[in-house]
Amino acid sequence: MIPGAWLLLVSLAAAQSGLYEEELLASMPADSPGAIMMPSTLLRWPLMFISGVFIPLADMAPWTRAASYVSPLTYTQDLLNWAVIGIGAQSLMIDLIALPLALALFLVPALKLHDVSRRLGY
Repeated sequence: MIPGAWLLLVSLAAAQSGLYEEELLASMPADSPGAIMMPSTLLRWPLMFISGVFIPLADMAPWTRAASYVSPLTYTQDLLNWAVIGIGAQSLMIDLIALPLALALFLVPALKLHDVSRRLGY
């Protein structure tokens, strides 16, 4: 059974992983939702495949594993591994530091782009 603190941590991490690129892409000025949704999907699919969701990081080629560390979903998946099976591909502290760092990295530009969108009347 997953303790309550782990469940809360994993829930927050899973929710954040879907929001990173959405925050940044959805804040750009656009005339239609499709102008945002298509790039978002094109970005999300490759990140999902290199994040360790389908193929464990240990089984990936070295260059793919190195690329996986760019995706916040990699750290979310690793937190889920820690919570469910008790072991992850990397240190728990790396996961706990990388997710808030990625949130700040995407949130700050998203807020600035959102401000531009509001000034332009979108």
